[in-house]
Amino acid sequence: QGCAAVGIPTERLTPAEALRAEPHLNPAVREVYRVPDAACDSFELTHSLVEGAAAYSGQTLNYHVVSAIHVEGGRVRGATLRHRRTREEIRVHSEVIVNAAGPWAGEVGKLAGVQIGMSLSKGIMIAINVRWVNTIINRLTKPGDGDILVPVGTVAVIGTTSVTVERPDDLSITPKEVSEMLDEG
Repeated sequence: QGCAAVGIPTERLTPAEALRAEPHLNPAVREVYRVPDAACDSFELTHSLVEGAAAYSGQTLNYHVVSAIHVEGGRVRGATLRHRRTREEIRVHSEVIVNAAGPWAGEVGKLAGVQIGMSLSKGIMIAINVRWVNTIINRLTKPGDGDILVPVGTVAVIGTTSVTVERPDDLSITPKEVSEMLDEG
């Protein structure tokens, strides 16, 4: 019903049809719906962005953080970047800044005087060295931890958890999270 409300087509499969298509599903599966789902490979996306920027004379600077954004007359004019290892600073000029800083987007926004409301959440995914499935499998339940299995290349990824954190650099992983993902997967 939710898919229909937003125009996403669904196809109901019998458990036998689903198991023929995906033999590693739980044989006790009761209901299956096929939807036009997809996944974005974040590594390939990043490589494509870097290559696209280079094609237009852009430059990628690894290990740099934004330490200042320069705004003049209400317009962005550039930024100062600091190398995380050498602490060397450089100034870059631009008319546009795309804030793709993920959990640090709020901090980057502040540098330009822009308030970005964020709730920070960390999560883990587990890559299994076997590609169990050929399509994305979402558990038909309310959203929660461990409700998706995604084929990526030669592996499958079980995910994800969502734990509220105070800092964007909180990358801690607990044994409990790992166990839960393995159990749910």
